[in-house]
Amino acid sequence: MKMRAITHPNMSDLLSSLSCSNFAHEFIPLKKVKIIRLDIKEVIENHDKRVAKAYALWRKTAFISLLLFCFMGVSNAALTNKYDKMFKRYAILHGISPRWAKAVSISESALDPKAVSWVGARGLMQFMPGTWEWMAKGYLKDLGPMNPRAAIWVGSKYLRWNRDRVNTSTLPNAERLASAAYNSGWGNIRAARAACRTITHRLCDPLQWYNHVSTTLVTSEASQEETRTYVERIDRWKKRRIL
Repeated sequence: MKMRAITHPNMSDLLSSLSCSNFAHEFIPLKKVKIIRLDIKEVIENHDKRVAKAYALWRKTAFISLLLFCFMGVSNAALTNKYDKMFKRYAILHGISPRWAKAVSISESALDPKAVSWVGARGLMQFMPGTWEWMAKGYLKDLGPMNPRAAIWVGSKYLRWNRDRVNTSTLPNAERLASAAYNSGWGNIRAARAACRTITHRLCDPLQWYNHVSTTLVTSEASQEETRTYVERIDRWKKRRIL
């Protein structure tokens, strides 16, 4: 009986094929490479390193793409002049800056009249149901917060209401405190200003937002950070040519 010569695969050829762009060889059944059991660990480790590198690159690319998508969406919204006439007319009628009103709307909904937040806020100005019931009157209430005309009218009215609660001589600080109240609620901003007054030696001015009332917010840490970022975002939009 003749004995057949057993030919062993060349290890360098196998590893060379694994390192090329064709990954089909990486999934060779183990029974075909029993003769190189001592080297299979190295093969697996090389494979895992390539997979980990590809996954890290995918995560980085996906994250950057998401940031660009969000930025472009908001930027396009800021350049939209679809509602500019309403912002100018209704904001001026309520005695506030149209640029401020539009900056708030961009920050709230990216100028999407159909926007609905995870907490139930709706429309261009992101009204909660209770606030809408309180601020909207007559036929505007029936139109609802997802009607752009009603949202901008009632939103301008609500911004003016918040600004009137602030007794400060500087308009920028009044708008910042009112923006914070629009986001966090007037009761929370009033409590933050009260806490600011208790700080001795006049280190905290209840009429200023940055480095003063912004440091004495009484809500949770997450809510505090959200409100601070919200006011900063509105200030940035007000400086741009959005109207």
